[in-house]
Amino acid sequence: MSRYYAAELVSSLRTRVGQARSVMAQYSKIEERSLRRIEKGEHKPKLETLLLLIKSVDLPEDGFIYLMCGSNSMETAILCDQLNQSLDMRDTSRADSILARLEATKGFDSDACFQFIYSKKARLLEQLGKESCQIVGLIEEGMALTYSEFNEKNIVGSVFILEETELLHTRARVYANDGDIDAAVRILAGMKANLTGLPMADREKESQFTPVLLSLSEYQLRTGDYDAVLEVCDLGAGYSAIRKQGRHNPEFEFNKSLALHSLGRTRECLPHLCHAYYGYMMLSETEKAKSVLSTADERFGIRFDLYGVDQLEGFKQQRVPYSRGEAIECDSIGTMIGALRDREGMSLNQLCRGICDKTTLRRIENDEPTEHICFLESIMQRFGRESNIYMNFFLSREDFISAQLRDRIDELLIGRRFVEAEVFLRELKTIKGFIEQKPNQQFVKLAESMIYASLHDPLSAEYPEMLLDALKITFPEFTERYIDRYTLTYNEVFIINSFAGYLRDTGAVKRASDIYARLRRNLNERYVDEVAKSRMFSTIISNYSSCLGREGKRREALYVIDEGVNFERGRGRLTMLPNLYFNKAYNMLKLGDRSGSVPYFALAYYGASMFAPYIHSIEMIVPVIKDHLSEALGIA
Repeated sequence: MSRYYAAELVSSLRTRVGQARSVMAQYSKIEERSLRRIEKGEHKPKLETLLLLIKSVDLPEDGFIYLMCGSNSMETAILCDQLNQSLDMRDTSRADSILARLEATKGFDSDACFQFIYSKKARLLEQLGKESCQIVGLIEEGMALTYSEFNEKNIVGSVFILEETELLHTRARVYANDGDIDAAVRILAGMKANLTGLPMADREKESQFTPVLLSLSEYQLRTGDYDAVLEVCDLGAGYSAIRKQGRHNPEFEFNKSLALHSLGRTRECLPHLCHAYYGYMMLSETEKAKSVLSTADERFGIRFDLYGVDQLEGFKQQRVPYSRGEAIECDSIGTMIGALRDREGMSLNQLCRGICDKTTLRRIENDEPTEHICFLESIMQRFGRESNIYMNFFLSREDFISAQLRDRIDELLIGRRFVEAEVFLRELKTIKGFIEQKPNQQFVKLAESMIYASLHDPLSAEYPEMLLDALKITFPEFTERYIDRYTLTYNEVFIINSFAGYLRDTGAVKRASDIYARLRRNLNERYVDEVAKSRMFSTIISNYSSCLGREGKRREALYVIDEGVNFERGRGRLTMLPNLYFNKAYNMLKLGDRSGSVPYFALAYYGASMFAPYIHSIEMIVPVIKDHLSEALGIA
C-alpha cells in the first residue's frame, strides 16, 4: 500500500488519459474551480470526492480506497501480502495455493482485484517457465483494466498505478526470456525514469525501484552496456540497503564485478566479489556463493580468503515469510480498529492516550475521514501492527511533505547522520499544523534529543531528560518496571531503546540490560506483525547482547544474538547482521574461542563494508571489526 499526494495523483491521472480539467469536472460533477484547487494542493479532496474523480477517468475506485483490494476482509489483505512474499521468495507452490484461495474469495471481483490476480498469476507463470503467449495474454488483460490506451513504446511520461508496474516488469522478463533483450531494457529504462515522478511517498516508491533496477542491470550486462550497469548497480544498491534491508545488495555487487571485468578493470573487482560471496552466505544462498567463487577463480583469476565461513554449520536456513498477525472479522479500517480494541480489552481512552482525543478515535472507528496519517499509524502500532498493508493514504500537501520528511529524518537518525537530520527537522517544524499532533510533537522532541547528544556531551544529564520528556508526551505514566506490559508505538520503543543506551554508556549496565530484556519480551509478545516488529527488534537484540557481554554473561549473549540472527537471516534482512555477527565474534573471542570467532568477524567485516557507503552508522564500525579480526587471526 502507498501514501499518495492526493493533488498530484488526481492531476497525473487526468493528464494520463488526456482529459481536460473542465471535462473531469463535468464527469465527476465537481465545480471546475474546486477541481483546480484540489490539483494545486490548496484543498484535499474528501473520500467521496476522490472516488468521483477516480471514477471520472474510468478507473476502479475501490482499488484506491482503504482495504487492500476494495472493501474485502482483513484476511484477504493478509493473503495478498502473503502472495507477494511467496513470489518474492519464488515459493511457487505456496503462491499457487494462495492464488487459488484469492480467486475463490467472495467479493474479490472488482477491476482492481482482477488486475491484482492477473499480475500475480503472470509473475507466477513466468517463474514456472510457462509459454510466453499465455503470460503475455494475462499482462495485456491486466493492463487493459486500468490503462485502455496503453502503448508500451510510450512508457516514458506515463504514470503507473496499482499493479501496472509489476505487470510491465514481468513483461520485460518475458521479453528477456524470449531473447529480445533490447525490448526488456527499453521497458525497464522507461520505468526507471517514471518511478521518480510518481505522486507516491519515497518509502514505497523506492521500494519498487530495487527489483526494476536489478533486472535492468542484468539485461544491460547482456547488451554490453557496462558503464550503465555500474551506474544502475550503485543506484540499486543504495535503495536495497535503505528500503529492502540489503536483500539485493549481493546481486548488485556481483553484477558490478562482472561489468568491471568486462571493462578491463579486473583489479577493482575484488571487494565486490567479496561482498557478493559473504552477502550470499549471510542469506544462506550457498549455491550462489559458490558460483561467485568459481567465477572469480576461473574468469577473473581472483581468489580470496574465506576465513572458514564455508565450513560453518547452520547456513542452510530457509527463508520464511513475515507473519502479519491473526486476521479478524472486519470490512473497513474503522471496524478493524474497533475489533482489535475490543479483543485487547482496551477502552477508547486507553487506545487514544497520547495519540489523539477520544472524539477523533471514535470518528476513525466510524470510518469518518481523518486528516492525519500519524493517528492511524500510531493506533495500529499500539496493536503491534503496520497499517500500510490494509489501506492507501491520500494526503494533503502538508501531510505528504511531513510524512516524507519524517521518514528521511528517521533514516538519518538511525544512521547517525545528525547534521543532515537537523536541516530536515528545521524544515519539518515549519509545516503548518504539523506540531499540533502529539505523535508529531514526540517525533520532533526525539529528533532534537538525538541531535543534541551528537553536538554536546552524549553522557550529559540533559540527554536522558530530553528523551523522557519526549516519551511522556504520549506516555505520561511510563515506568521501567512495566515495559513488557505496555502497548508501545515505534517511536516509544525507539526512545526507550535510546534511553537504555545512555544508561549502558554511563555505567548503569544492569539497569540498561533489564530495560532491553523487557523491550525484547514486549516485541516478541505484542508485535504480532513481524514487519512492524522488525523495525527495532534486532537493534534491541544487538544492544541487549552488548549489555550481557559487559555483565560477563557471554554465553547468554550468544543465545540472544542467535535469536536476532535467525530472525533477520530467515527473512532475508542483511543490514543488521554485521552488528550481530560482530557481537557474536567478540563474545566468542572473549570466551577464548579465537579460531571459532574468525568466520564471524569476517562476515561482520565484509557485511559492514558492503553497507558502509549507504548507512553511516555501519561505516563507523568497519575499522573496529577489522582490528578485532586481525586480533583473532593473531596479526599484530
